[in-house]
Amino acid sequence: MVKFDVISKDIVEKDKFKSLKNEPHHGLTRYEHVMRVAKNTYRLSKLFRMDYISATRGALLHDYFNDSDYQHTKGMKKNSIHPTIALNNARREYSLNAKEENNYENDVNKKEE
Repeated sequence: MVKFDVISKDIVEKDKFKSLKNEPHHGLTRYEHVMRVAKNTYRLSKLFRMDYISATRGALLHDYFNDSDYQHTKGMKKNSIHPTIALNNARREYSLNAKEENNYENDVNKKEE
């Protein structure tokens, strides 16, 4: 089994990810929030014998944005656009698989080809 710290290492070391420590989110910082979500995801996905590595990485990146990332989204609500912003930020900095992108349908289709 791969430990949480090994799975998260390449993500948490990036400056942009560290900057989440300065972003308020759900009464915590965005960093504290995603770390809490990722650690719970890690434990539960291992318990249910799922792809815990992809699930943990996806959880770490699910809110991968700063409030300044909304500068170019005038008129759009934060709740509707933030998943796209987080995914685009993650794609720019990390190599993601379909599960980490929450694009499982495309992953299944690739396997069938």
